[in-house]
Amino acid sequence: MDLKNIVARAAFADIEASGLMEDGFPVEVAWRMRESKGSILVKPCEFWNIEAWDADAERIHGLDRDHLVDAGTAVSDVATALNDVFSAKMVYTDSPEQDAAWFDMIHAAADVPRRYRVISISRILAKMGFDAESADPLFAAARLKCDPRGRAANGVTYLSAVFSLAVKERTA
Repeated sequence: MDLKNIVARAAFADIEASGLMEDGFPVEVAWRMRESKGSILVKPCEFWNIEAWDADAERIHGLDRDHLVDAGTAVSDVATALNDVFSAKMVYTDSPEQDAAWFDMIHAAADVPRRYRVISISRILAKMGFDAESADPLFAAARLKCDPRGRAANGVTYLSAVFSLAVKERTA
C-alpha cells in the first residue's frame, strides 16, 4: 500500500438532493481533498421536475427551491467544474451508487461526460487495512468531531475526517 499516493489521489464528495423520490434531483455538491475544498449549488435545469421537492429534505439541508433558482449554478458549469476538480482523483463517498446517479444526472443534463469514478469510502479504508469492524471506531470518532447531517459541506467534512483518522492510525 502506497499511503502517500492514496492520500494524493483521494477526493471526498457529498451531494444533497431535493429528495430521494423518483423525480428527485441534486441541489448541492461539496468536495474536499488535500489541496482544496469547495461546494456548489446546482440550479435546477428546465427538464428536471422542480415540483419533486421533499419538505423533509429541505429541513435537513436548509436549501429551498427559490434560492437554488436564484443562486444555483447552471448544470453545464457544474459538470465542467466537477470534471476539473476531480481530474486524476478517486472520488470517495458514503453512498456511491446514489451519488454516482446524482453525478450522472448533472452530467447528462449538461451533455458533458463524467470523467471520474465514484467509489465507496469503505474501499479506500479496505486498501488501508480496515475491515468494517475496525473502521467503525473511525466513523464514530469522526461523528464526534463533525455532524454529517445538513449541508453537503458537513457530509464531506465528516468523510474527510474518517479518512484523516485512518491515515493517522496507519502512520502512528
